[in-house]
Amino acid sequence: PNWALQNTYWRLRQLNGQPVVLAKKQREPHLVLGSKDSHMHGFAGCNRIMGGYESNAEALRFKGVAATMMACPVGMETEMAFTQVLEQTQRYQIEGATLKLLDAEGKLLAQLEATVLK
Repeated sequence: PNWALQNTYWRLRQLNGQPVVLAKKQREPHLVLGSKDSHMHGFAGCNRIMGGYESNAEALRFKGVAATMMACPVGMETEMAFTQVLEQTQRYQIEGATLKLLDAEGKLLAQLEATVLK
């Protein structure tokens, strides 16, 4: 299928060139970009994240990204890197079931994989 940026559950697979490895029983980091209100929500590795976004053809910018403030024994490093990547994201590409988040120069920041919402 052709995956849409919006209303798709995007699982975080790669961050700054490194595969995302989950600890046992750790929830997977993910994003869902809602189509109605340009609102993003997801999970960053430890905390839930939410915020706004703007997108058109290839541009994608996240705005006002906030997270709940729990401390976790695992997932904090992924979370810090993931939220930094969201702040740096300027563009995106979708190839098959892969969403690529890119910075202003087109450098690959993260790769996410589409999953059907249940």
